[in-house]
Amino acid sequence: MRGSGAGRSLLRALARLAAARGLSRVDWTADRSNARLLAFYDETGASREEEKVFFRLKGQALEDFASED
Repeated sequence: MRGSGAGRSLLRALARLAAARGLSRVDWTADRSNARLLAFYDETGASREEEKVFFRLKGQALEDFASED
């Protein structure tokens, strides 16, 4: 599937949907160690937001937080 243009088409469809809905941006995360992926995103004209921090709730922490009142 890589190199078929599916990712570019999907991202472009998302960008068009966001623009049609009047949104001013689309955000996503990417694995810093995947150079090919980062190059692809760079090619779209997206900017890297290095000051942002990605968080994940998983496992016991997710269960604990979800069960709090």
